[in-house]
Amino acid sequence: MPFTITTRERAELESEIDVVRSNLDLIPKSIKTLRIVSIKDFDVCPCAGTHIRNIEEIGKIKILKKEGKGKDKERVIYTLE
Repeated sequence: MPFTITTRERAELESEIDVVRSNLDLIPKSIKTLRIVSIKDFDVCPCAGTHIRNIEEIGKIKILKKEGKGKDKERVIYTLE
């Protein structure tokens, strides 16, 4: 899946994405410039995890289970193989 990594100003990003769904509200407000991972036609996410240069560095992902976390929310438990 094609993806890009960019940096963007927080205020600009807040006007374009669902702040709660993206967990942007968990990143301290004092951080004004954010690292953004965008997966083409799928998701835009402020960085909150492992920094990779290429998605192939992760390898295979095995989904262990999915848990409902409320209306329109789901947690995916996975492992890397």
